[in-house]
Amino acid sequence: GGGLTGTWTMVRFILRRDRVRLAVWIVGIVLLVLSTAASIGDLYPTQADLDTAAATASDNAALIALQGPDYGLDTLGGQVVFNMGAFGYVVMALMGMFLVGRHTRADEETGRTELLRATVLGRNAPVTAVLLVATAAFAVLGGLIALSLMSQDLATEGSVVYGAAMGGFGLLFAGVTAVTAQITEHNRTALGTAGAVLGASY
Repeated sequence: GGGLTGTWTMVRFILRRDRVRLAVWIVGIVLLVLSTAASIGDLYPTQADLDTAAATASDNAALIALQGPDYGLDTLGGQVVFNMGAFGYVVMALMGMFLVGRHTRADEETGRTELLRATVLGRNAPVTAVLLVATAAFAVLGGLIALSLMSQDLATEGSVVYGAAMGGFGLLFAGVTAVTAQITEHNRTALGTAGAVLGASY
């Protein structure tokens, strides 16, 4: 119990301090997904166009290495996910990494955590609070990604699965950064180590 004292106070503090930053990340990523979906719809208006695009991509090993597996490329949804590719996941991971790094190691380095701890703040409150904020942010973002795909007439089930996958990946790297922040001295090292994990997962 004592280790988590002040967690909700910290959650409110993080939300107040990062409300603009979080909004910019969320809006930016949703617009990225929406614009990708819309442009793919314009690019391949017919099934024949999709079939041609699928055949072209399946023959291109370099493209698959860069973008990810060539599942369902003869469908609009498959093309949207393929074109978002690994880049979409990397952006989600970076959002999670920067958010957690900022409110764990970076705050400790600036002495902000010490200041807060001098009040009534448990040892585990900062990391717990930032992971709660991250969970909420990625849940919202995953939901908005799903809705933005559905707004482009993509299948509900696939849209929801993709939104959940993107949100889950961001949250995974929020968790990875929470771990690297515990085992490193500096925010830059914590983010670098999390980045190395991201590179390996790529």
